[in-house]
Amino acid sequence: MNWSDYEAIWRRQPLPVGATADVAALRASFDGQSRKMAATLRVSDFAEALAGVAGMIAFAAIWWKMGWSGWPVGGALVLVARVTWVFFGERRRVRQTRPTADAPMVWRVEADIVELRRRRELVQRIWWWYLGPVAAAVGLVVVAFVLRAQAWQREGLILFLGGFTPLWLITLGVAWWINRQALRQRIEPRLAELEKLRSALLTP
Repeated sequence: MNWSDYEAIWRRQPLPVGATADVAALRASFDGQSRKMAATLRVSDFAEALAGVAGMIAFAAIWWKMGWSGWPVGGALVLVARVTWVFFGERRRVRQTRPTADAPMVWRVEADIVELRRRRELVQRIWWWYLGPVAAAVGLVVVAFVLRAQAWQREGLILFLGGFTPLWLITLGVAWWINRQALRQRIEPRLAELEKLRSALLTP
């Protein structure tokens, strides 16, 4: 999830109000908001998947150059492939489950609720399926370089890691914070709006 793409696109849209939103306004704006959300998630998923493919190609090239002695890079390749598969899997799931445009509104509202709950779950578990594996993959590549380094090169590598590691941890922390902000400001309030709209549609 770089989920910052997802958050950046949504940032240009008005923040959802949440459970206090007017039902009539929610009903009137639903179709437009639903299309924007679907487009945002589609762009984000494909961008992340393509970035993952690029990372896999880069790691494969490094491993090829190192040979079998660079075996830790193989582990990094597997980790990045697993993260990439999540994004392709999300697109497949959406294609299979999203109702058509002429489906009853309550079905379409329910589909958006399911989608946002899924996104909420992904953000809440982002260290397990995304940030953690990506951090581990980078760590394995570094290990491969350290194992192959000559004795006179290792001091320089240690100095490099001393500067790189804090920056890498800060980058991961910023990515986590951005996603938490998107969850708090976008996903949770929009879920509350859609649940209120669904209740109104189901009420005789």
